[in-house]
Amino acid sequence: MSKMAKVRVSLLITLIVVMLLPSVSVLAAEDITLEFWTISLAGPFGDWIRGFIADYENAHPGVKINWVDVPGADVAQKYLAAVSAGIAPDVGNIYGLAKLVELDVLVDVNQYLAPEERAAYDQGLMDALTFNGKTLGLPWYGEGASPLVYSRKIFKEAGLDPDCPPKTYDEAMEMSRKIKDATGKFGLMTVIGQSNNKVDGGQEIDWLLQEGVNLFTPDGKKAAFNTPEAVEVLTKWRDLYRDGYLPQEALTAVWSEAQQWYIGGRGAFTLVGPQVLNRTTPEVLEALETDIAYPITGKTGKALTHFQYLVVSSQSKHPQEAVDFALYVTSKELQLEFIKQVAIFPSRPEVLEDPYFDVENPETLRDKSRMLQVSWPGGSVVSPTAIPPSTIWPELAEAFARETQRMYTGQISPEQALANAERVWNRLLSKQ
Repeated sequence: MSKMAKVRVSLLITLIVVMLLPSVSVLAAEDITLEFWTISLAGPFGDWIRGFIADYENAHPGVKINWVDVPGADVAQKYLAAVSAGIAPDVGNIYGLAKLVELDVLVDVNQYLAPEERAAYDQGLMDALTFNGKTLGLPWYGEGASPLVYSRKIFKEAGLDPDCPPKTYDEAMEMSRKIKDATGKFGLMTVIGQSNNKVDGGQEIDWLLQEGVNLFTPDGKKAAFNTPEAVEVLTKWRDLYRDGYLPQEALTAVWSEAQQWYIGGRGAFTLVGPQVLNRTTPEVLEALETDIAYPITGKTGKALTHFQYLVVSSQSKHPQEAVDFALYVTSKELQLEFIKQVAIFPSRPEVLEDPYFDVENPETLRDKSRMLQVSWPGGSVVSPTAIPPSTIWPELAEAFARETQRMYTGQISPEQALANAERVWNRLLSKQ
C-alpha cells in the first residue's frame, strides 16, 4: 500500500469514529429505569412516596423510578410470577423471603454497601436478613417492641386495676378469664392456629420463641420444639380457647378483624399495638378509655417484633443503582418523615436520636406509644413470619398450623400436635 493510500485509510477510519461518536453519546445518556414495589401504601402515603421519588430523580439525572403499589395479599405471588417471567422489580418490598432464598434470585447487598452503610442499620435486623453469609435485603421499618393497647374502662368494669395491665402471657390469660366472667366481654383479642402463608397469620410459633423454646437444633437440621415447656404453652392456649375465653372465630379470623373486635368494645386488650390507633377515631378510643402499656412477653422477657424490608432482584440490570435507591428509601431522613405520619419503628438506630422522640409527657396515645417503644428495655424476638429462618419455612409453618388447628378443635392433644408437627418438620428438613 502506498503512503497516500495509508493516509486515505487512516482518514476514513477517523471519519467513521467521529460519525459514531454521537450515537455512543446518545446511548450513554439513556435513562436508567428502576421499578420499585411497595405493599399497600398508595392510599395513605401516595403523595409522600411520589414526592420523595421526584426528589431522588432530580438529584440523580438519568435515573427514573417506576413505582408500583401491590396489595399485601398478592405481593408474594406476583413477585414469584415476575421472577419466573424475568421481569422482577429492581427494588421490592415483599413477603415470602424463604422461597426467594431457595430460588437464589436476590442480590447480596453486601457487595454494594460500604461498611459504614451496613453498620447504620439495626444489626439484629440485618442478621435476620442474612442467609449463608449473604445479606439479601435492607430493613425498612417495623413495629419495634409493639406496645399493648388496652381499655381502662373494661378493666374497671371487671374490677381490675387499670394501672396494672398484664405484663406476661400468663397474666394476660388470667385477666382474660376474670374479665369474661365479670363482664361477658373478652380480655385478649388475638388470632390463633394459622399458618404464616396468610399475611395475618397466627402466633403459636412466635409465642414459643418468646417463652424460650427453640424451633431447631443448633445445626438447623431437626425440629427442637417438642419439649415439656412447649406442651405447657400450647395447653394453656388450647384451654383458653376451649373454655370460651377467646372468640370462637379467632381460629379463622385475620388480624384486622381482631383489631375491630377491640375497637367495637368486644375485648379489653390487643396485641397488635399502635396499628389499632390508626384504624379508628379518637372519639372511639376515648370512649374505651384506651391506654398504652409495655408489650406482653413470655419467659424470655423479650417483645415480639416484625419488620418490612427491601430486596434487590438479581435480574436487575442496574444492581448498584438499585441498592443506592434502596439506601435512599431506608435513609434516616425518610424514615423520620414516615414515622411522623404513622406509628412505626425505624430500622436505623440513629433515627431515635432525633428530638422528635424526646417525649417526657406524652399528650396523645401515639406519643405514649412512641415513648414506650423507645424506652423498652427488654429487647425483642424477630417473628419468623417476618423473616423465615428456613428456606422451606412455608411448608414448615403450614404443617405446624395444621396440627394446632386440630388441637384447638379437640381432635388431638397438645402433645400429639407437637409430635405430629415434629415428625413432618424432620421429614422436610431431611430432604434439604
